[in-house]
Amino acid sequence: MQFIKLIFHNIPIRLSLYICSFMLLLLVAVLTLLGCYWTWNPSGLMSGHGGQSVLDQFGSQSDACRAVVFLMNKEGQLIHCLNGEEDLLKEQTSTLFTPNGTKSESKSGALEALQSRSRGVIALQNFSGVEGPCHLFFNNFCDGSTLCTIVETELLSQMIRGRLLKYFAWGLLFIVLTGGATYCVCKRTGKPLLAMRTALQSVGHGDFDTPVPHVPYNDEIGDLSLALALMQKELADHATKLSKSRGNNERLEGELNAARKIQQDILPHTLPPMDGFTNVAVVSSLNTARGVGGDLYDAFPSDSEHMGLVIGDVSGKGIPAALFMAVTQTLQRSLVRTEDLPDTLAEQMNRMLAIGNEANMFVTWWCGFLDIRNGDLVYTNAGHNPPLIRRQDGSLEILSDLHGPPLAALHGCQYSFSRTKLNEGDILILYTDGVTEAFNADDEMFGENRLIETVKRINTDEPKLLLECISKSLSEFTNGVEQSDDITILVAKYTAPNDIGHHMSIHPSLDNLSLVMAFAESIPEVNRLGGRERNLLLVSIEEVFCNLVKYGTGNNRHIDDIVIFTGVFDMHRQIRIRFTENGPPFNPLDTPYGLSDAEGEYATLGSGIVRTWMDYVDYQYQDGRNILTVGKIIDAT
Repeated sequence: MQFIKLIFHNIPIRLSLYICSFMLLLLVAVLTLLGCYWTWNPSGLMSGHGGQSVLDQFGSQSDACRAVVFLMNKEGQLIHCLNGEEDLLKEQTSTLFTPNGTKSESKSGALEALQSRSRGVIALQNFSGVEGPCHLFFNNFCDGSTLCTIVETELLSQMIRGRLLKYFAWGLLFIVLTGGATYCVCKRTGKPLLAMRTALQSVGHGDFDTPVPHVPYNDEIGDLSLALALMQKELADHATKLSKSRGNNERLEGELNAARKIQQDILPHTLPPMDGFTNVAVVSSLNTARGVGGDLYDAFPSDSEHMGLVIGDVSGKGIPAALFMAVTQTLQRSLVRTEDLPDTLAEQMNRMLAIGNEANMFVTWWCGFLDIRNGDLVYTNAGHNPPLIRRQDGSLEILSDLHGPPLAALHGCQYSFSRTKLNEGDILILYTDGVTEAFNADDEMFGENRLIETVKRINTDEPKLLLECISKSLSEFTNGVEQSDDITILVAKYTAPNDIGHHMSIHPSLDNLSLVMAFAESIPEVNRLGGRERNLLLVSIEEVFCNLVKYGTGNNRHIDDIVIFTGVFDMHRQIRIRFTENGPPFNPLDTPYGLSDAEGEYATLGSGIVRTWMDYVDYQYQDGRNILTVGKIIDAT
């Protein structure tokens, strides 16, 4: 049965109908053949009241002599005769002939032959009352009586032919009707189904305008046709909407790509080491949870001696966070020109970001200014994750000081700062909460403690390898779980300065002026200046050196040497020359004459010239040395 179901489940409907019809026709043909066989077998006439059937069929006067039906008992005596002359039958039944005309030996032998079977037929050459050869049909009953029918052979042949013709005619009629009905059913169902299949194939290939054939039947096929037409219309509408949606998605994807590119352009392309800051190495990574994100970082020279390090995390995700991040990044780069401490920079940024902040967005922010000369780090933490310092000896320090709320959270908020120091080989690690708040499949958070253990376990002092190990540990922890927040890490390694840009150390004597000027003229950045600007810078260097020599040798003052450093401040595109000497504290900028002492000694015309010609002049006293820095813009455009 399962095999038959499998066959019918894998063949077309029309073929199934044809097979069923063929099987039905085969059954009809078998029944017809069985009927013909039953008719051809003379014993079939003996079933039931076979003799009466013969008389009923051939009961006319002309056929009365062709068939005789009678009933006799078990002794062979005639009991009743349905037709014919009873006297002749009595005489005839006393003497029976065996089949093929052979006379039986006795009456009892003939009866014994008749009664040996329940029914049967015996061919006779002749019998009284029947003309010509005949057949004796008998049927024995349970009481011992026997019903005998003697039919002329020719009459029997006529009966068989008649029944065969009748069965054949009925069978043929049934076959024709069945075949015709099958053909009509197949045509009625198969043709529209084939048409609908063709239409559906076209629809499946994307041709939604292909018409579905209408079937004017109020049955399942008609309902199927209506359902397919409705489906085609809905598919066409859905395809139209999908096409519009795909276009919108492609446009949105293009806009996101543009936003992603803009955001990447906002982030720093070049990280230290760079010209003038060769002793600081910075590496970073930023992985957004979506196409664009709200994390930011930066590393930039705030002046010729300080490196600014910044990391931040805007509230929210996606495009709104990316827009607020772009504003924050642009604003801090603009304000760092005028602010030299992280707390004042934070206050200015908080004030400006809070203006018109109707979306109530904010940014957690950490900013530090690193003095590349000695490793002093001044920093302000505005609600951000505490950075880590991995000392050269492997110990770990957490900068947990918090100096105020996130930027733009509270208008007019005051911020403070803290100080620490980076020694030779120390590494500063900045990160956003996307690191510590990363989750794995068990809904466990990476956490600050796991980050600390990871940093302690990593056996390398290379910033790039350290960053890669942290990222790998985080990836192994999440193990493919979808990222829920932007992940940003910045690693900075400090090395004590041995050589910053170009420098020279020289004895304070006017005899060495030619050496100083030759050193200045060999600096590539000096030669990048235009002719007039280059001459102004060289004259200013000469005047500063001459005044330092005079200051160091007058009034019992003594300086051991003058050290000259040069460097390029990329943010302002300035070349800066720094003069340091170990004399007593003296700020030439406090006097109206410029480069002289407080009483006006050794004042020269050059003191005013330097202030006028230079784009940058600054004085500091640190670690027992006077430090004077002058700068000239390389390219004003």
